[in-house]
Amino acid sequence: MELDDLRRKWQQPDPAHSPPVSPAQLDGLLAQQSDNLVEKMRRSARRELFFTSCFTVLAAVVFYRYRQPIVHLQVYLFGPLLAVLYYYFYRKLKILKAMGGAEGHVRGHLQRLCSGLRNLLRFYYRLTMGTIPVAALLCLVIIINMEVARPGPFRMKAILAIGGFILYCLGVGWAMAKATPKYLQKLYGRHLDHLEANLRELGDEHTG
Repeated sequence: MELDDLRRKWQQPDPAHSPPVSPAQLDGLLAQQSDNLVEKMRRSARRELFFTSCFTVLAAVVFYRYRQPIVHLQVYLFGPLLAVLYYYFYRKLKILKAMGGAEGHVRGHLQRLCSGLRNLLRFYYRLTMGTIPVAALLCLVIIINMEVARPGPFRMKAILAIGGFILYCLGVGWAMAKATPKYLQKLYGRHLDHLEANLRELGDEHTG
């Protein structure tokens, strides 16, 4: 029986056909349905972790194969970023594991964990948007320094390259600002929305 069906039976019990549904039964079914939503989010987190691990291996290969300063700077920048990301995945998977098989006060337990996961997703968005200008600024400094270090005046093509790089970074930042919320909503937000809607409805019904 689905949660919506059980909720309707509890709201409009039919004494001639079935006994009223207890809050404990609703909590039990809520825990079962939450397991399904949580498993979907857990699979998304594992896929993200897998692709991040692949990126880590690629960054290590680039670091050892190429000796350009701009490449090394990017690797040094992404090293601490990857460390933060791995901790983010650890925290997210830990919360999702705690969501599965919730017992006891199911609604309160899930509400706290949903709030914690929302905070993690907001942190990921801020981290993503903060990394873009930092990386762009550091790369821009290296490009300018390389041009200043060479003999002769500042070349026009260098000015055009710097202008093009700035426009490229602005475009990437704009695209990431649009795409990242949609990405997070698809992988996690819609499942959290569904779960939190059930929690709110059951909370209203239990207190009604």
